[in-house]
Amino acid sequence: MPYVTTNIKGVNFTVPEYYKIGKMLGQGAYGIVVDATDTRSGSIVAIKKLEKVFSHLVDAKRILREITLLRHLAHDNIAYMLDFIAPQDTKNLDELYLVFGFMESDMSKIISTRQALTEEHVQFFMYQLLRGLAYIHSAGVVHRDLKPANLLLNSDAGLQICDFGLARLGHEMSQTDTKMTEYVSTRWYRAPEVIMGDPKYGQAIDIFSSGCIFAELILRTPLFPGRDYINQLHLVMDVLGTPSAEFLSRIDNMSARQYVEQLPKQQPIDLKKKFPNASPEALDLLKLMLKMDAKDRPSAGDCMRHKYFEGIWDEADLLLYKEKAINLFFEEKELTRDLLELGFLNEAKKFHPELQTEVQARAEKLGIQVE
Repeated sequence: MPYVTTNIKGVNFTVPEYYKIGKMLGQGAYGIVVDATDTRSGSIVAIKKLEKVFSHLVDAKRILREITLLRHLAHDNIAYMLDFIAPQDTKNLDELYLVFGFMESDMSKIISTRQALTEEHVQFFMYQLLRGLAYIHSAGVVHRDLKPANLLLNSDAGLQICDFGLARLGHEMSQTDTKMTEYVSTRWYRAPEVIMGDPKYGQAIDIFSSGCIFAELILRTPLFPGRDYINQLHLVMDVLGTPSAEFLSRIDNMSARQYVEQLPKQQPIDLKKKFPNASPEALDLLKLMLKMDAKDRPSAGDCMRHKYFEGIWDEADLLLYKEKAINLFFEEKELTRDLLELGFLNEAKKFHPELQTEVQARAEKLGIQVE
């Protein structure tokens, strides 16, 4: 298969000739994205180039985790990967290319442009977010970084959840890894249990983050824009009140517990004052999603059944993950470049079976079984 190199703003994209590169869409810490036309189908796609993949093994593992999860999580409201372009040289994987379905924008841009949003828009966005989240959670996955920038949108108001680099499987989180809380989510969308350093959090943190997004769609500004984690905690308590003694008793971080316990007690505010233009149904759902205590938050499926979505809710929309349990074999092994290279090639193999022999040889050399 012939490969062609196209230079876009000083960046070379070397991809199969049937991808005709268009314009640059964005650039971030983990890659550069351009749009392209797949001449085989005529469809527009987004191609993400990952450079210097192995500069830091932890970052490389994050990328591999995201690719693996996205391949498993096939759902209309989750970003879908169309291709993992086969490496030209399997001995050099420092440069990788992923192909995704094209989405026109993301929610953070819609909010910042002040584009008019009706309650029907907000309702539809939130329903799709919760629909995708219910599927993610049914697969035993916690996203851990839900925010407007990680919700892709199209002009038809279609929504897809993206960026699973911080996601974890539920059984990983039950191992009480205190380092889990250090990087989880953008601060403004963190659940109280995460802010306070409790390592035993679960899927309810995604519900709280979704509640923050819901609030931001209504207010057109972040609900809890904390400057640091202390300020973040105060902003949350200013709205939700002081955590209960029962909640605090489950927080292992003693310094965080003692800090909150010595503060003056605060009562939750009337959300109607904070959201004067919101409907009673919206306020009721928002109050449930933003419960201070994780055990009091509803599941994503329960949120979809809320009266706020009356007229939209359909039981058939609640799709659950029914495929083989997700196995991130590389999470359980010593982190090495050889291990991660095997993981990347194994994922590319799903799209390019001709890599099977290479993957099998590497797996046998490392004494690892891969699916």
